[in-house]
Amino acid sequence: MLGKRILIIVNVVVVVFFLWMGQKQSTYKFDDRIATIPLVGYQAPSFTLETFDGTTLTYDVDLLGKPIFINFWASWCPPCKAEMPDLVEVANTFGTEITFIGINVATQDTLHKSKEFIEQYHVPYENLVDDKGVVSRLYQVPPIPTSIVIDKDGTIVYRKVGGMTKSEIRAAVQKGVEGGVWVNNVK
Repeated sequence: MLGKRILIIVNVVVVVFFLWMGQKQSTYKFDDRIATIPLVGYQAPSFTLETFDGTTLTYDVDLLGKPIFINFWASWCPPCKAEMPDLVEVANTFGTEITFIGINVATQDTLHKSKEFIEQYHVPYENLVDDKGVVSRLYQVPPIPTSIVIDKDGTIVYRKVGGMTKSEIRAAVQKGVEGGVWVNNVK
């Protein structure tokens, strides 16, 4: 008899628990503009990181009003080294039309070598330190280099894993400036 009561009480508790969990899930508001993995055509997530001098910067892609070219890199990465002179040249050419941001994947790098890398290539744009890998995970960037272009409305319009040539960088910048979603390099 006592065992039967305990079984009934346990069943009631389990049912109440699942009803409560179902209610909690139904009140969750999902923003379908943001994909779980930031994909071309979806809203880019905002982020906050520090610069190499310790200044905290927040990039709220909804408020910038200007396209952004983000390049994830590390100082030891051969394709990162190969593409950097072209990135610097294109950034110097298009710097007023699009914001360039470098994000050092510091979980795989050292601060000293990263600063040397920036100085060696005379990188003219802001570089941020992703020392905990938060933004790299947010943008699903396990391999580097990875470049992402976000248009002025905050939509990801281009994404490439691997090194880029100067012509690819120019084309990606153009996609950011012109806006609109490009799939397989076709608007």
